[in-house]
Amino acid sequence: MYDTYEEWSDWAEYFMSTTIGKKISNDFENILHSPKIHLGNLPGYKYENDYVLNDKETPRQRLHSIGYCSILPFYYIEKLQSNNPTTIYDLGCGDNFFSNYYDNIIGLDANNGHYIDDQWINDRTATMEAFISFNGLSMQDPTNIVKYKNLLKDNGQGVITFSGQAFEPKLDDKDTEVTIRGLVKVEEYHTVDQEIMIDGATRIIFRK
Repeated sequence: MYDTYEEWSDWAEYFMSTTIGKKISNDFENILHSPKIHLGNLPGYKYENDYVLNDKETPRQRLHSIGYCSILPFYYIEKLQSNNPTTIYDLGCGDNFFSNYYDNIIGLDANNGHYIDDQWINDRTATMEAFISFNGLSMQDPTNIVKYKNLLKDNGQGVITFSGQAFEPKLDDKDTEVTIRGLVKVEEYHTVDQEIMIDGATRIIFRK
C-alpha cells in the first residue's frame, strides 16, 4: 500500500485513531510513524550496546526502553488480521511484544523454547494460517523464504522482513526482489534504504 510517503501517512493517521493505536499512544511517549527509521539518530539509542554490552536486549526492546515505538509492524499485522486468522505466530518474537495488543498472536522464540531451525520447520509443515517475523529469522539468502513458506497452510499468509545487507554473497535490492517473486506469491513488497533497523529493510506479504 505505501508506495508513497503520503499513502503511508494516511494509513498511520487512521491506525493511531483505532483502539490499538490509542493503546500504543498511552504506552509510549514517542510514536515513530515513518517507514524508514534511522535508529542511530534517536536520542538515547546506543546501537553498539545492543550486541556488545547487552546481547540479551533486542534492538526493539532498547527502542521501547527509551520511550519510542515504531508502528510499521502493525501495518503488516493489520493486513493479516483482515483475513481473520485464528492464530498469527510471531517467529523470533523476542519479548513477544505484539501479543500485548492482539489476543491471537503467539510468540515463538529461543527464549521460550522454540529454536526455529530446519527440523523445527519440518515438524510444522503446512500448520499455520498466518505468521509474522520482523527481522526475527536467519535469512542468509533470499531463497531461504522457501523453507518458511512451507510452514503455511494452502490458504495461509506470511509476513517476513529482513535486512538484505547480510546476504552472502551480497545481492542488490532488485536481484533480491526478482528471486523472491519467483519463489512465493508476493502480495506486497517494500524496500527502504537504511543502515540500522529494527523492522527490516525489505518487507514482504506473501502466500505459498
